This record gives sequence, structure tokens and C-alpha cells, in this order.
Amino acid sequence: KPKPVMVPTVIASQRTAQKVGLRKPEAKKPPPASKKIQALFTNLKDGKACFDNKSAIFLDARLTEDYEAEHITGALWLCYESVEEDYDKVLGQIPKDRLLITYCSDQQCASAIKLADALVARGHTRVVIMLEGLPGWIDAGYPTSSGKEAGG
Repeated sequence: KPKPVMVPTVIASQRTAQKVGLRKPEAKKPPPASKKIQALFTNLKDGKACFDNKSAIFLDARLTEDYEAEHITGALWLCYESVEEDYDKVLGQIPKDRLLITYCSDQQCASAIKLADALVARGHTRVVIMLEGLPGWIDAGYPTSSGKEAGG
């Protein structure tokens, strides 16, 4: 009778495995995690640079009466509490990859953050929050306007 052939169940090393023509089992890679888009923060200086080169749309997240009293020149009004009702009117035709900068009253005001999160949830991919808000903008001597503007 022929002797039974013993098949090793464990390969001693990768080198041995290569010699006998076996490969080490590859570990299964987890599926790539989808990259979650998040709103980021920006500072006043970078916000002003975007204002100067017109590379962003500024969005005032404060109440409408505050917006009408004074806002960053050219900013549109979109309060986070009214995103559902006013989104199409204000940003409906804006490409989702356009840079949007949200701001509100100051660093303690959460409206700009809430608005930014709502915009990201609607598919916008480039949303930043300017924490210094309108007071920081005014203190720096940057341009402001009052009243309603187109889209505001």
C-alpha cells in the first residue's frame, strides 16, 4: 500500500510558502469608508480673501431683521431655521461644489454651524463657518451693507 501523504496545515513562513508554490492567505480588506463631508472652520483673514476674489458665497444665518440691519456686503440671508422653506429660493441654482461661507453674530452663536450642517446634509461639499461672525468683520473694517439684497 502507498503511504498516505501528509499535507501540512500550517506553513512555517512566507519564504517556505513561496518555495512550495503556496501563498499566504490575504487578509480581507474592509470596504473603503465613504468620505464624510463636513463643514470646516475658516478665519476672518481667509474669509476676506474669498470675499475679495469673489470665490465664495457668504450666507448670513441670523434672523432676517438682523440681516436687514447690517450684513456682509453681498451676503445672502438663509437662517438655519428656514432652510426647508427658503433653500430653493436662495441656493437652488448654486452648484453643490461652490464654496459657501456661513456666519452669524459671534463665536457663541451656533446658527452658522447649524446652517453649515444643514447645507452639507443637502449635498454641498465646500461649506465653511467663519466663527468671528459679523462683529469680527465689522471690527476689521470690512464692507457691510444694510437692507435686503438679491436672494436675501
